[in-house]
Amino acid sequence: MPVKILVHDLNAPVEKIFPFFSDMDKFVGVHPVIYKCTCLGGNEYRLFERLSLAFFKISFSYLVTLEKSVINQQVVMYSKIRRGATLRLTFDFTEAKNTTRITETVDFDGPPGISTLFIKFLTRMHNNLIENLGAALVN
Repeated sequence: MPVKILVHDLNAPVEKIFPFFSDMDKFVGVHPVIYKCTCLGGNEYRLFERLSLAFFKISFSYLVTLEKSVINQQVVMYSKIRRGATLRLTFDFTEAKNTTRITETVDFDGPPGISTLFIKFLTRMHNNLIENLGAALVN
């Protein structure tokens, strides 16, 4: 299972950043490709994505289980994606001097050729996510 660690720093306290990961509606509001979220009850959600690839637009949805711990300052999102592939995103938050460090662990289990491309794409999307979040915190 390929694992990638992404580290992002934002100039805001953790209590302002944490809700953008622990509340799926807020997460959708800053995510670059997820445009809709439906709560299925409890901690289960259906997320809807729209991707633009060259001349094609692809829309799809998938189920996500959300686990959050304010005490441990951690959010975990788990998804079973198509054809048996699974994705687990773990976001850990630490704060020092009004700066929050988000350490994101990406665990993707899928076909080898797809795994490398998927993680590369997800890295780009989540860098955009953090940029969007930074802009939302300023406004």
